[in-house]
Order: sequence, then C-alpha cells, then structure tokens
Amino acid sequence: MFAQMVRPPSGSATPPSDGVDRSRRETHPGPKHARVRPVFLLAGLVAAPLAWIIQICTSEALASHACFPMGHPLSAPELTSLLHLVAMVSAACFVLSLAGLVAAWTCWRTVRSECSDLAAGLPEPGRRSRFLALVGLLGSPVFMLGLLLTAMAALFVSPCARW
Repeated sequence: MFAQMVRPPSGSATPPSDGVDRSRRETHPGPKHARVRPVFLLAGLVAAPLAWIIQICTSEALASHACFPMGHPLSAPELTSLLHLVAMVSAACFVLSLAGLVAAWTCWRTVRSECSDLAAGLPEPGRRSRFLALVGLLGSPVFMLGLLLTAMAALFVSPCARW
C-alpha cells in the first residue's frame, strides 16, 4: 500500500490533477526563478567587461590616430579635442557598466531569498540563476574599477608620450 502511494502504478500515465499541480508550484523551493529575466542576467554578466573592452579599444584607436598619422609620431595630438573624446567615451562606458551592475543587482535581489541553504534542494535552474546573478554582482565592480583606472591613465598621461 505504501509503495502505491509513493509511485504511481506502472500502467497509468495520467497527469496529476490541477490541485496537486498547484500545491507543487506553491511549495516549489525556487518559485522566483521564473521572474528572473535572462536578458538581465546576461547584461549583468557582460555589460561591465564589454564596456571596459570598448573603452580600451576606442581610446587606443583615437590616440593612435591622433598621435601617429601616416606612421609618423607627433609630440602633441593632431586632434585637439582628444581628451574630451576620451573622457566622453569613458563616461559612456561607465554608464553602460553601471547599467550592468543594476541589472545584476536586480536579478540578485529577486533570487537571493529563494533558498539560503543550497543543500535544501534548490532546483538546477534556481541555482544557475542565483550563481549567474552573484557572478555579475561581484564581477561588475571589478571591471568598473578597471574603467576608472583606464580613464585616469588616459586623461593624466599624454597620449603621444613614449611609454
């Protein structure tokens, strides 16, 4: 009798009734997993590193074009507004990385209270969302620091100076 209660008979393939399915959803250990948007998880993971890469590539391209036209080094940049352009690119990239941090924080706030103990049986999608949100939340400030340090180097060191 107990074995019949634990598993259904082998010949029956009827789905559980709506009441049973509803009670399963209410007691699901990760009910908020469905509310985490994959786009926000992706933005939280890649926005800050992508912004840093964009900042480095754009700043280096602008500086090389302004300081080494036609392969001849100059002592001062040919483009007079080079520092303003580099500052605007750095600010735009910082805003992009900040948006990624906000997206990661939003995802983390959604999934952090699902289960404080991972051994309690958080299902695989819930663990994945929680992990990705945490990686985005911890990684974004590191890349934001890289953005700030790169901007400081680009603004304080002459772009045409020899390293």
